[in-house]
Amino acid sequence: MVMFEGEETFAESDAKYAMQLISEVSRDFWLGAQSGELTLELINKKIMEHRDRVRLEG
Repeated sequence: MVMFEGEETFAESDAKYAMQLISEVSRDFWLGAQSGELTLELINKKIMEHRDRVRLEG
Protein backbone atom coordinates (compact mmCIF):
# COMPACT_ATOMS: atom_id res chain seq x y z
CA MET A 1 0.00 0.00 0.00
CA VAL A 2 1.41 3.36 -1.03
CA MET A 3 0.98 6.10 1.52
CA PHE A 4 1.09 9.77 0.78
CA GLU A 5 3.46 12.04 2.65
CA GLY A 6 1.87 13.09 5.92
CA GLU A 7 -0.61 10.20 5.91
CA GLU A 8 -0.60 8.13 9.09
CA THR A 9 -1.16 4.43 9.42
CA PHE A 10 -3.81 3.24 11.85
CA ALA A 11 -1.08 2.09 14.24
CA GLU A 12 0.55 5.53 14.25
CA SER A 13 -2.74 7.30 14.76
CA ASP A 14 -3.75 4.87 17.51
CA ALA A 15 -0.41 5.30 19.29
CA LYS A 16 -0.77 9.10 19.25
CA TYR A 17 -4.28 8.81 20.68
CA ALA A 18 -3.08 6.45 23.42
CA MET A 19 -0.32 8.89 24.37
CA GLN A 20 -2.86 11.70 24.51
CA LEU A 21 -5.04 9.63 26.88
CA ILE A 22 -2.07 8.90 29.12
CA SER A 23 -1.07 12.56 29.14
CA GLU A 24 -4.58 13.68 30.13
CA VAL A 25 -4.88 11.12 32.93
CA SER A 26 -1.38 11.68 34.32
CA ARG A 27 -1.71 15.48 34.50
CA ASP A 28 -3.14 15.34 38.04
CA PHE A 29 -0.31 13.05 39.13
CA TRP A 30 2.32 15.52 37.93
CA LEU A 31 0.49 18.32 39.72
CA GLY A 32 0.48 16.27 42.94
CA ALA A 33 -3.33 15.95 43.01
CA GLN A 34 -3.51 12.14 42.69
CA SER A 35 -1.41 9.14 43.66
CA GLY A 36 0.69 7.10 41.29
CA GLU A 37 -1.42 4.03 42.00
CA LEU A 38 -4.64 5.81 41.04
CA THR A 39 -2.96 7.26 37.95
CA LEU A 40 -1.96 3.78 36.75
CA GLU A 41 -5.48 2.46 37.38
CA LEU A 42 -7.00 5.31 35.37
CA ILE A 43 -4.52 4.90 32.52
CA ASN A 44 -5.27 1.17 32.35
CA LYS A 45 -9.02 1.85 32.36
CA LYS A 46 -8.77 4.42 29.56
CA ILE A 47 -6.55 2.18 27.41
CA MET A 48 -8.88 -0.82 27.87
CA GLU A 49 -11.95 1.29 27.01
CA HIS A 50 -10.19 2.55 23.89
CA ARG A 51 -9.11 -0.96 22.89
CA ASP A 52 -12.66 -2.26 23.32
CA ARG A 53 -14.04 0.62 21.24
CA VAL A 54 -11.53 -0.09 18.44
CA ARG A 55 -12.55 -3.76 18.42
CA LEU A 56 -16.23 -2.87 18.14
CA GLU A 57 -15.65 -0.37 15.34
CA GLY A 58 -13.03 -2.43 13.50
